[in-house]
Amino acid sequence: SRFTLYPNPTQGDIYLGITHPSDKINVQIYDLNGQKVMSEIFDGDTETSVQTLSIRVNHLLPPGIYFVKISTGDSNATEKMIVQ
Repeated sequence: SRFTLYPNPTQGDIYLGITHPSDKINVQIYDLNGQKVMSEIFDGDTETSVQTLSIRVNHLLPPGIYFVKISTGDSNATEKMIVQ
């Protein structure tokens, strides 16, 4: 699987585009201290080649730099995210 995260920086929702999603998609967001500040599990759509997930962050996370860890059945990736 491959991942894209947009818009970045964000002032509202973020979107994750996942190529060849698996059954379960685990999204965790960490602050700069390594503290987990958000965690969501999504059902993956294995019938599609690209799946887009929407996550609300602006009302839950104060402005700053975060790390978004995305785990699927066969791969993990971490992207830096800036909340304005």
